[in-house]
Amino acid sequence: SSSPRGSIRAREKKIDSAENCAKIRYMLDILAALENWARWCRSGRGTPATCASAEGHYRRNRIPGDTPTGRGDHLTSPVPDLPLLAIDHLAALQIERTMRHLPRQHRRSLILHYVRRMPEYMICRRLAIQPRMLDGLLVDARQMVANLLRFDNRSCTAHSVRTIQSSR
Repeated sequence: SSSPRGSIRAREKKIDSAENCAKIRYMLDILAALENWARWCRSGRGTPATCASAEGHYRRNRIPGDTPTGRGDHLTSPVPDLPLLAIDHLAALQIERTMRHLPRQHRRSLILHYVRRMPEYMICRRLAIQPRMLDGLLVDARQMVANLLRFDNRSCTAHSVRTIQSSR
């Protein structure tokens, strides 16, 4: 015979596990959105934190079969049979606009990690932080992006509801 207190605890555990699953799914969505944003930046649509000079356009081909810019071809898949992932331009633009509101060190850590794909020791050197601090910095930056996106979606929804109600 189980007590009512035991069944309440079991229900609370189910609710907690459901909430945790929802949080994990949301964070996986944020990670996928950041990867999409990085592909968008690397594809030439958006290049954060770079100047618009002509220097990169006049390099010679250093490796046979390389592109004229010498950067490699971002439009081909590294594995011949693997299709390229589609880029969601609107989601990438939303992440790009969100990046403007992050503190500089958090923004730079995301750019160096996702867009430039630098090794961790080089990111630590660039940001002048200790290696043990990098994981926390990236986690905080991802959480800031998630919070800003959630806030932005709520405010857009509230604004559109107010607009629809005022037009009636």
